[in-house]
Amino acid sequence: MYFTEIFGPLKWHILACVVVFYGVPALQYIVPEQYGMTVYLIAGALAVLVIAATCIILTIREGFKWYYPLIIIFLYIPSMMMYYDSSMLGNVVAYLCLAYVSQGMGFIIGKIIERNR
Repeated sequence: MYFTEIFGPLKWHILACVVVFYGVPALQYIVPEQYGMTVYLIAGALAVLVIAATCIILTIREGFKWYYPLIIIFLYIPSMMMYYDSSMLGNVVAYLCLAYVSQGMGFIIGKIIERNR
């Protein structure tokens, strides 16, 4: 298999995760110091929403991709080391579980949409 065959459908989903994992926490260097914790709260909430939304949308459009949650985790781990500390390691397991549950939801929603056509 070629790289574009595997990652072609994933490119926009991966880009959304990269923006949330790296772009939003980087805002802490731009906003005033008193809003630093707010930036982390927004980053955490957006990460959960983006992981769930991209997994559901990807599964509805392309089917179940078992490797997509692993890609999400490999994207998150370096940002965790850059912006947070090792106490956030529990998020790796939580995000992985969230990604697989969201893919399951997307699979069920896809089957319902397919059945109603």
